[in-house]
Amino acid sequence: MSSPFQKRLQMRKKEFKKKMSFESSRNKRYRLQVQISKNKREATLQKKRNMDKVTQIRHTLNTENLTLEEKISNIPNLVKLLDDNEQSKQLDAVLEIVNLLTIEQNPPISEIVYSGAIPKLINFLKFTKDTEIKVILNFFDP
Repeated sequence: MSSPFQKRLQMRKKEFKKKMSFESSRNKRYRLQVQISKNKREATLQKKRNMDKVTQIRHTLNTENLTLEEKISNIPNLVKLLDDNEQSKQLDAVLEIVNLLTIEQNPPISEIVYSGAIPKLINFLKFTKDTEIKVILNFFDP
């Protein structure tokens, strides 16, 4: 017969939490690392896809043939397009304003500020549900 001490010892061993085997913990860590790397890869691909959309839209605009003076004189029309209900027109206007601000030598910053476009662009960032416009404005880096 076993002593009361032996019985208590066996009971305590049964009550302890079962330990994971070395192999199962290693498999769990490996699966976690694979999942993290998949998530990172998907995030970088999503960023590339969004930027590819922006570059495609920029190439489709027909304002590339206009001179700088014509583009500057077109700023009030662009500001009016920002108020339009059609999202494609708003997107075109945002892209054109961003293109004007990214001109390397003497961008027409003051003309755009005085036209009232900046508060409207900020409102797009705050309130619009159009993710393409938000992506363009968030990645805008003059």
